[in-house]
This record gives sequence, structure tokens and C-alpha cells, in this order.
Amino acid sequence: MKWKLTCFALLFATGSFSQLRDYGKSIEIRPKAGFLIAHRANMNHLVNSHFYSGEIILNFHANGSKYWHKAYKYPTFGLMATVTYNNNRDVLGQAIGIGANVKLPFVNRPKWALNSRLAGGFAYLTKKFDQLENPKNNAIGTYMNLLVILGMDVQFKFKHGFLGLGVDFTHYSNSGTKKPNLGLNIPSVFLNYGIYLKKPEYLDPEFEPAETGWSLLLHGIFSMNTNYAYQTKAFPVFGVNTYMSKQFGEKSGLSTGIDLIYNEANRNFKSSPPDQSFWETAQVGVFTSYDLHVQRFIFYVGMGIYTYNPYNPNGWFFHKLGGRVELGGNFYLNAVVKSHWAKADYFELGFGYQFKLKRK
Repeated sequence: MKWKLTCFALLFATGSFSQLRDYGKSIEIRPKAGFLIAHRANMNHLVNSHFYSGEIILNFHANGSKYWHKAYKYPTFGLMATVTYNNNRDVLGQAIGIGANVKLPFVNRPKWALNSRLAGGFAYLTKKFDQLENPKNNAIGTYMNLLVILGMDVQFKFKHGFLGLGVDFTHYSNSGTKKPNLGLNIPSVFLNYGIYLKKPEYLDPEFEPAETGWSLLLHGIFSMNTNYAYQTKAFPVFGVNTYMSKQFGEKSGLSTGIDLIYNEANRNFKSSPPDQSFWETAQVGVFTSYDLHVQRFIFYVGMGIYTYNPYNPNGWFFHKLGGRVELGGNFYLNAVVKSHWAKADYFELGFGYQFKLKRK
């Protein structure tokens, strides 16, 4: 369960794949070259090789049959497979990944487009930390890991396909399910080339405007987390989050609220006080996010600060990347990766209820 849920935010998009039979389709290849960022001083010994990657993507091009297609300038969804190679293979190994992606255009013209891209899924790394056989790999503690890619590209369109170039940022980690978990962060440059299997045919039907307004969100969360004192033991994380959320138009929104968290792993560091109480382990934080609404799916990225944090192993700031899906009857499922800057902490899975307040 730990890693099976890691690409939840991107798999939101795959819920629509069964309905994409009439969409334009293309096959895309994407060669990439990049390097590893040593975001901790104790990772400098890992930076001795460039990273070379290749992706193959099956794309589905939105055709305007849903209201949000036009609001997002006709986005593209894809299913991808990727392979990453580096010369430090005895320590870091190689990576093989699968997942889903969505390209949201900033500009989408008949001959060219400027796209943002969010991709995610699972990755298998052939090497991990082992105290006896591979002690130098202090970045990754599991074979199975989360794969997240953020990027942007310029794409030039032709009659039978497209050609582009861009930059992206790839992240591998296990979301704190087993230490070490400093993660691998790899910025890259790439070229991409695609061939249409079916040329997109754009529709322009009339739709009712999206419902906007305020909502009160209340959900409980659960996770498992480890720490460096007990690398092989997972501790429970649970809490309650309550947010006020405002959708401003067809796609954009903001959420802000309070996180109440208890992380048992913070009570079991070697540096933890031996008589540390429940309340001394609890954390309270305020959090704000920017939200993207795609029908019943909401992707969000945000930052928070702890207001109550007696035992402070990871600092005062935290970040979240993920989303939620509305299940019907005002219930929703929430899934998010929580991190402290470039270091993933744990994966939150939540179930909640949405009180729709002033709507229009």
C-alpha cells in the first residue's frame, strides 16, 4: 500500500482514459540529458555522472467535448514509460518507470504551443541503500519509488506530428516509507518528437459554466513513516485537516486552513526525549495551496508553516503536492506527498467531506 498510492495525483487523469476513444492520439519519444542535484552536503559523493533518459508516451489530445478542455486550451493526457541511465550504476543503479502525464498549454496555437507538464507514477531503481553491500547510496532506501516529473516545452506542430524542446525536473523517492529517503532530483533538457495516430479534431459545443464559490473541506489523513533511528520500522501518522476553498472560475482556486498532525516517527528518534508525551509530538500547521480544477479532480501545490511544533526534526516549513477527487454526495478522496523542501516526508491518504457554502 505504501508505494502503490504514490502517483494518485497523476492517476486522476487516467480516470478519463476510458472515455478517450474519439480523441486525437499520438506516439511521442523524448530523449533527455541531465544531472543529479546534491541537495544535501552528504550527497556530494553521488554526483559523478550525467543522467540520460528516454520516454515513450501514448498521448490523448483533448477535443473540446468537455467544458474544461477549452478552459485549459485543449490539454493532452498520456501514458508513459521511461528508462534512466547513469555511469554511477554500482551505487545508484538505473531506473525504469511507468505512469501518466498531463500537458496543460500556456499558449496553444495552430502551429505551435507552450506547454507545462506534470507526470507521475512508479519507478523501480536497480540499486538501493544496504548497510553492508551498498552503504554509499544514502539517497534511496527502497527499490520501488515515487516518480514525479515537472516541466515545460515549446512544441511546433506539423501535418503528421510535432517537434519540441524543453526542460524538466525529475524526482525519485519513496515518500518516507523507508529511510534513507533523501531522494534523487534531476533537472534535464530534452527534445521530443510525436507522430499522430489520429489527427485531433476540435469541437466547440456550448456548456453550462462551472460551479464556483466557497467550500469547507474536512478530512482525516493516515500514513506510515520511518526515521533514521529505526530504518526498518514504520510508525503511524494520523491527523485532521480543515480548509476553506474558493474556486474563482473555470479552473483556478485557492485553499487555506489548518493541519493537526501526530507523527509517531517523531517520537522515536534517538534524539527524542525519553519521556516525550503525545502532545509534545503533535504538530499544528497553517497551509495555503493553489488549486487547479478539472471537473471532479483538483490538483494542488502549496506551502505551510508549523505554528505548534515542540519537537522539530524537519524544520518549520512544509510543502504538499497532490490532489483530491470528488466521489459524489460531497465526499472526496485526498492524496498528497508531504515534504520539507526537497526532502519527502510521507504520503498522506485522506477521506473527507465537502460543505458547499456560497455557490454560484
